[in-house]
Amino acid sequence: MKHLFLIRHAKASKDYLELTDFERPLTVKGRQDAEMMGKFLKSIPIYPDLIVSSTANRAITTARIFARELAYPLLNIRIKEKIYEAWVDDLINILQEIEPVYNTVLMVGHNPGFQMLAESFGEFEAGHLNTSGIIQLSCMIENWSEINEINTNIVNYFSPKTIKPTINE
Repeated sequence: MKHLFLIRHAKASKDYLELTDFERPLTVKGRQDAEMMGKFLKSIPIYPDLIVSSTANRAITTARIFARELAYPLLNIRIKEKIYEAWVDDLINILQEIEPVYNTVLMVGHNPGFQMLAESFGEFEAGHLNTSGIIQLSCMIENWSEINEINTNIVNYFSPKTIKPTINE
């Protein structure tokens, strides 16, 4: 069995008109939410074997914050340009390329691709993947190359709004 956590990047700023969408930084609230969600995963406890991130500034910053909270080596974050603006098939292909040695994978990226990917695995009851939101999936597979909509299920959804009462900061 494999475990996948789809993490939407934290809240990004819209204040810098000179920056492209790709370059937008996180807001202060975005950084705080990412830290809180990283602490939450640690409290479950979840310790990733691999963190994969989009190359967009807001995504890689979110991935680094999660990595710090989870004591995951920053230099081991795998950067994948294809995650930025990816659709379901692109994301499945990225997952299928992951080596079987990794059992728990955190992937940091963007909507609408992440939400559409989750919906391909089952009913996403939350309706919308919020910034810093985490969709937990269970994959009944031995190798990531086998991942598909039949053997993968949504287990849980966590967002900054749903976990605040359950975590001490």
